[in-house]
Amino acid sequence: MSDSDDGNTIILDTKYWIRLKKCPDDLAQFKEALSEDDEVLFSYGNYMELIKRDEQDTLSRILAETVETYIPSMDYDGDTYISSDDPVDLIPEESLKPTVRSHAMDFGEEKTLRFLFRAHDWDPSETVYTEMTDTMRDIEDKYGFENSYAAAFPDYLEESDDGEFIIREEEIDVAEYVRKLFGLYRIRFMKDNENIDEHDLPDMEICTHAVLTDCDLLLIESKWKNLEIVNKVTSHLEGNETLQVIDSFEELIRIVGN
Repeated sequence: MSDSDDGNTIILDTKYWIRLKKCPDDLAQFKEALSEDDEVLFSYGNYMELIKRDEQDTLSRILAETVETYIPSMDYDGDTYISSDDPVDLIPEESLKPTVRSHAMDFGEEKTLRFLFRAHDWDPSETVYTEMTDTMRDIEDKYGFENSYAAAFPDYLEESDDGEFIIREEEIDVAEYVRKLFGLYRIRFMKDNENIDEHDLPDMEICTHAVLTDCDLLLIESKWKNLEIVNKVTSHLEGNETLQVIDSFEELIRIVGN
């Protein structure tokens, strides 16, 4: 996403934003390591998790000081992602944005973030991932990954001359394709009796945004790195060779600081 060959585009999992809030020394390290060419993104997935907590006044200040771009919630359709320098765009309900903007007109970025964290709530049942989990998992369990993959894209299935069904992948909007791939791979690696929960959903949104924005560095929880889900999703796409998935804050500082 960054225009600079020298800078890094960075997305942090929510647990690391919380770490920066709790550890002033880590925050100082992070800010010192960043150069003017680096771009820190804040995903709607981060927002989903943080609004479930009581207050985020300290974190609002940190975000205002370090985040350059906000990545709002996205629809399935489209070949491009949405980005904004206005945190109000994190609100998923378009109809609410004019009212919130009128309230926050003179707030500045930090106060606007404080207002958003205090005034908004999120229901995990509204997310796109929950819509396909049960169906896709049932197909995965009975018929395997290839069939669940095909079932995720019924509008793009085509029968070939030899009777095989193929997916016209080139016709699928990239936002829909990436989102569904993350859901499918998460289902594939779930343990028996495990379900996608409210903690998984924001993480999948963060990972999706990292891929769609051609992010350079994704600092994520070890579970996601160890499952290699991001790599499996990007293997279906052209590009994204630069996305590096890490699970260590110290490694982030080392990479960004060089």
